[in-house]
Amino acid sequence: MNGIRIVIKPLLAIVCLIIATDLLSANDKKNAKVPNLYLDVSATVINTLVRRSIDQTERFKDVIQDTPVEGVGRTIGASGVQLIPNSKFGVMDVVFNGSIYSRSIGYRPHTMLYSSTNTNVEVRRRVVIDSKGLRVFDLPGKAEATTTLDDVKSYADPDVLAQRVARFLFDRTKATAEDEAANKMAQRVSKRLGDEMTPILKAATVFGKSEFEHFKGRGLAIDSLEFSTTANALHTKLRLAIPKDIVIGPRPTMTPNLDLALLAHPSLMNEAARIAVGGREFPLSEIKKFYDEVTLGLLRDGRKDAEKQDTLRALEKVLTDLGGKQTVIVLAKNDPLTVTATENGYIAEIHIGSIKQNDTTRYAGMRARAKYRLENTDDSPQAEREGAIEYLPGDEPTSDGKKLNAQPVAFTLLRGAIMEEVLKQRLALVLPQVEAIPDLRFYAPRGGVRNGWLALAWTLRPAEKK
Repeated sequence: MNGIRIVIKPLLAIVCLIIATDLLSANDKKNAKVPNLYLDVSATVINTLVRRSIDQTERFKDVIQDTPVEGVGRTIGASGVQLIPNSKFGVMDVVFNGSIYSRSIGYRPHTMLYSSTNTNVEVRRRVVIDSKGLRVFDLPGKAEATTTLDDVKSYADPDVLAQRVARFLFDRTKATAEDEAANKMAQRVSKRLGDEMTPILKAATVFGKSEFEHFKGRGLAIDSLEFSTTANALHTKLRLAIPKDIVIGPRPTMTPNLDLALLAHPSLMNEAARIAVGGREFPLSEIKKFYDEVTLGLLRDGRKDAEKQDTLRALEKVLTDLGGKQTVIVLAKNDPLTVTATENGYIAEIHIGSIKQNDTTRYAGMRARAKYRLENTDDSPQAEREGAIEYLPGDEPTSDGKKLNAQPVAFTLLRGAIMEEVLKQRLALVLPQVEAIPDLRFYAPRGGVRNGWLALAWTLRPAEKK
């Protein structure tokens, strides 16, 4: 039954997202707060990942009604996942349904019994996800066997009496033998299903915990992580620790029948930015590198090539006009990058705490703010900047309480070319495709804003006909 491996392996893609839940403290679990991220995965997506057809042949040995038996069996069936509705847990059954067609020889003291058996089997393993982690339970299986006696041969051929006795005993114990054979077959399939799941889930646990430690290493703390299940979707609710004074509204309603839906509150992204780049310093000449690092390559410049070249030439002129002075941007510690949802898009703001030149002179910082309108194209969600970048005075206090010098005139005149490399005129969201799973193909995601939340939604493409 090694082929059952293909049933379980794709679960890793789902499990790795949610396996680290046992790292939450008991206090966090009892005092769960309003989530700032929701992830819904439809039963269709999960079954697309897991559903497989199985057709394999193997040799087997067993003992039925005290009779040693050996033969060859062919297993034909299909696997899938059934979501089990639950308001407090993520619950799903990994289900295998199939038939085993076998031909075998039973060895009795004086005779050999040649038989054919058809066994219909359904086995289940229940996967439960909660704040304590992920657990797997073995559920009772179902099996029904029908056996036909094809031939009887005796060791001392011909031994007609021994053959008649063997046929008589076979008919008398047939029902009991079929029940025993069916139950043992169900146990074997269930055990091997569990054996295949164990290493996959252990690997997922290690991966999930390492990712959790990665979050902790960056200073991100998880306040709460909860799950629930409906017949149509697995729901995940996450809250990353954010300042207590931030108010998060209720979860907005999404369009029904989505295959994958992500809702993120701007407070989550703002806190992640504060931890990742708050107080960060970088040379002005590396502003493009800094942008690529912060956006993780997910926000592509949506401008035309000619517009990009114009901006790059303007930036090169800025660096030339600064006369070779080493200019360093120092981001604010508490709110370096912030996003605020609007009715049809968002406002992005960069807070520069101060500007340094040649490590000796410090100038006052500023806030650069841009308003974007979200729109969906055939390829991806895109954000178009509305109007010019707005510049406001910076208000981050210095550590020594001294007032910083005003920005040089040259810098204030040329800052537009600098900020164009960050607050670009047009941005396109670029998400990686899961090439390793050929059956999992989505249409381009749709983006939007719902009651102060940023939303992304995906719909599966129809399976290609083979």
